Amino acid sequence: MWLLLALLNSASAQTQPITYDGDLELVRPLFTVDDALPGIDLAHPSRLGTVRSGLVLQYQKAPLVLYEFDEELGAVINDRTSAQLGVSVDVSRAVTARFTLPMLLDFNSQIPLYASDGFAVGDAALGAHVGLLQRPGLNFGIASDLHLPTSRRSWYAGEALPRLDALLLLHGDIGRVRLATNLGARLRFRDVVTTDELLLSHELLWNGGVRVNVLPEVLDVGLTGYARLGFKAPLDREETSAEALLTVAYQPLKLVSVSLSGGRGFTAGYGATDLRVMAGVTFRRFPPALIEDDDSLANAEGNGENTGGNQFNVRDIRTEINGDGETPPEEVWEEGELARITSDRIKIRDALRFAVGTDRLLPESLKTLDFLAKLLNENALIAHVVIEGHSSEDGRFDTNYELSIDRAASIWRRLLEQGVHPSRLSYRGMGEVDPAQATGGFDELQASRRVVFEIIRQYEPWEVPPPLKTDLVYPWSGEAYRAVQPRVPGDDDELPAELRQRPERTEDDLEAVEFDDEDSEDLDFDAEDGAQDDSEVSE
Repeated sequence: MWLLLALLNSASAQTQPITYDGDLELVRPLFTVDDALPGIDLAHPSRLGTVRSGLVLQYQKAPLVLYEFDEELGAVINDRTSAQLGVSVDVSRAVTARFTLPMLLDFNSQIPLYASDGFAVGDAALGAHVGLLQRPGLNFGIASDLHLPTSRRSWYAGEALPRLDALLLLHGDIGRVRLATNLGARLRFRDVVTTDELLLSHELLWNGGVRVNVLPEVLDVGLTGYARLGFKAPLDREETSAEALLTVAYQPLKLVSVSLSGGRGFTAGYGATDLRVMAGVTFRRFPPALIEDDDSLANAEGNGENTGGNQFNVRDIRTEINGDGETPPEEVWEEGELARITSDRIKIRDALRFAVGTDRLLPESLKTLDFLAKLLNENALIAHVVIEGHSSEDGRFDTNYELSIDRAASIWRRLLEQGVHPSRLSYRGMGEVDPAQATGGFDELQASRRVVFEIIRQYEPWEVPPPLKTDLVYPWSGEAYRAVQPRVPGDDDELPAELRQRPERTEDDLEAVEFDDEDSEDLDFDAEDGAQDDSEVSE
């Protein structure tokens, strides 16, 4: 690293011949994760094989202005429109690679001597970011982009030599708010001095912003800032650029999002504009799951390993297995019924919702848990329920596991606060190992983010549940509280009479019991206990 910096510093002492070359762009669309934060890279958890592609159209007013003795002479580039194509691919859970290519059209230059009006292709860029720390609510990583000299010479569209951007990435989520920042440098192998005496050397780069999720997974609003400072002459006005943008991002479809941005610069440095307007569209493609064959229900349910090479839609497989090509009917819920008890689990009508990346339950989900707590408190026959948290495959494996535990614990805590006795509840996290559906599209990932309430022990109607100690303290605070003694079904409850009595075994039932030879050989009762020898057992 030190050798590379030494070579760069020695090379920067030389200057190339006077030219119109110069990469002016201050805001660069990246086509990665968050459309509401244009030009800001995020070390966000990735899903292997996810592809994003898009187009950003941009208008800039006066991105390059000529000054003489602090007096503005006019805009060298007065109007610039551009179209930027880009694609990014998640090559692992932590690594995303990308490619971008800009095309520019300049017109209405106010300085004919230095004008470069016309169309040009800009410098292409190859880049990648790597997530180093990805935790719920906090992500840290690094990114690098190599700008290649593919542009038309003497057109303020690029430079004759490659440039390297190296950045540190940090972002965190607090509920529906995301804070993000990038800090790094642009390294040039040789200084660039244009005909109008603009000096381009190594530069310090900073991008940052805040995004608010207005409507979950539909509408976001972002406010972003961008700054660039030259190492050689940091106090010169042309070396210092800063700008701010306001962005609205809308996702009308699961795999498509559109964004609109507007803003302006507030310094006189090159690349900062009097007005910037951007409009973009991004398409996403999630990788399908591979299922060995259509009679492997374990794989279709997400419980087996995908080892085959054929691609199937999990919904089609389930349809064929469950109903001769007919979709199973939707479950009917009565008005006000938010949860119900089945033979081995408690079903909830509406999915529980959490703040993004956290274990904080959203207010609309609290009434569902309160209804569920009432069901438990009114039914003592349910001896124990396991709260099982699941996550999707979107993100790091360890992060998903920890988040599934935290969310299950949050539900456990809410139920205790509603009086459910702690001896009747436990929780565990399953992470992403048991997805609800095997394919990796948006709907399937969303379905896998769930909580399951498994009934692992029930009393029979003729059994009498033991009384529970109700004067307890909360384990997380030590605060005293009173748990609810669950209600035991009485004579007024609608239970068949035969279920209230313990069944008795008859001699016919005992005679119907048969043993294999291997089982009979294992029977060796002690005569002192009054038991039969295995030879006395009738087959």
